[in-house]
Amino acid sequence: MLSSSTAGLDETDKLLAYTAIRTIREYLVVSSDRCAVKLFFRRTADETWGVRPHALPTDSLTFESCGCTLTLAEIYAGVDLPGRNFLSTE
Repeated sequence: MLSSSTAGLDETDKLLAYTAIRTIREYLVVSSDRCAVKLFFRRTADETWGVRPHALPTDSLTFESCGCTLTLAEIYAGVDLPGRNFLSTE
């Protein structure tokens, strides 16, 4: 979960450290102040990394490493986002 104080670290130093570990296939960065995530993933064919940003509550993320699929609404369930709650169903 990103906070404003750690966002830079999570997407630079930590990302570089995690991507250097060959057994890590995916790295998810989740924003704490808005409905937004970035799924970093290792491509099997050439071992390079890609990123898929998601920002809609209905967006689905598939984690190939475990065969799990989640929507942003599921990831943010029970979370009160500052300002407007983008996930409200009311």
